[in-house]
Amino acid sequence: MATSNGSSSIHWGTPFHIYEILNERFKFNLDACAKNEYVSMHHHFISEEQDALKQEWCKDLAGFTVHNVFMNPPYGRAIKAFMQKAKEQVLKHDLTVVCLIPNSTGTLWFKENVKPVLDEMIIFHKRMQFYDHDASAFENSKAQGANFDSIAVVLKKNPRKEPIISFTDSRVI
Repeated sequence: MATSNGSSSIHWGTPFHIYEILNERFKFNLDACAKNEYVSMHHHFISEEQDALKQEWCKDLAGFTVHNVFMNPPYGRAIKAFMQKAKEQVLKHDLTVVCLIPNSTGTLWFKENVKPVLDEMIIFHKRMQFYDHDASAFENSKAQGANFDSIAVVLKKNPRKEPIISFTDSRVI
């Protein structure tokens, strides 16, 4: 499937500095959408092969309870299923799930799966510099500018009536 950058990949590797800042705040227990062990943002992760859509996210593979999940889902048409799964897991297991996604607030998948559990949205001013998840290892990956805007959404079972909306620069955060 072609993406908007002309690549055949639907994976957009999370910029490490973005993950570090979010992790400092949310203390993630799980990376729900790691393509593989080389590009996982957390040592507890669900790989593409393990298929996050078929897993419960409330326990990691070692059996430890999960509370805060990071997710940078595959983009393109696949994103709808991952956002449905995120909403399901938030409601079922009372998780906090932080998703790095394209700024697509007008889409049906956003309205149905993000809005009902949206507690906070961080809008990035500058286009994100993602990494190539098709590289064999993170250090071999090259930054690639996105041709779409990105947001981080914080999903919770009992979100605020009026979600917090903040703005930040994706290259400075």
